[in-house]
Amino acid sequence: QTTRGKILFQGKPLTGPSREIALVLQEYGLFPWKTVLQNVSLGFKIRGEKISKSIITDYLKQLGIEEKVLLYPQQLSGGQRQRVALARAMILQPRLLLLDEPFAALDTLTRERLQDLFVSAYQNHRFASIIATHNIQEAVMLGKRIAIMCGSPGTIYKIIDNPSALSLDYRGTDEFYNKAREVRQVLEDQP
Repeated sequence: QTTRGKILFQGKPLTGPSREIALVLQEYGLFPWKTVLQNVSLGFKIRGEKISKSIITDYLKQLGIEEKVLLYPQQLSGGQRQRVALARAMILQPRLLLLDEPFAALDTLTRERLQDLFVSAYQNHRFASIIATHNIQEAVMLGKRIAIMCGSPGTIYKIIDNPSALSLDYRGTDEFYNKAREVRQVLEDQP
């Protein structure tokens, strides 16, 4: 078990939270007593900064949930909750977005729609991201570099370059299916 090491972010040791890094969790991380508007603006409230409602509405519109602004998380579907979690992270305009199994709890069609919304947001805002996923198609759709991990503790077994990722027209191509087959083969071949 690794108990020591350091993480560098932009060439400097990362020793605590950073305003330039945002996180999206599999279980959304939304506060049930706060509305969509309050959940999305939470990062700015914590920072002691103000953000206009129009900017929030713009992000929610990009994610297709602008009409849900006054609802509470329990009034939303799983896909809508995940969009709120994405909006809350992306509105902070992080340089790095960390996502832990962000679409795992969703059905296939909702997952693909949210992946497409993520790609559109990436194209509009150009942030770096690290996504942990067990889904091969998701890794191929969203990962420019796919790191295959194995063992316990986890180690990187192989890195696969995937230059066509983060493109809305990638999913239906032969290149996409070939890359998914390549990733699957590496997974099957690992020790």
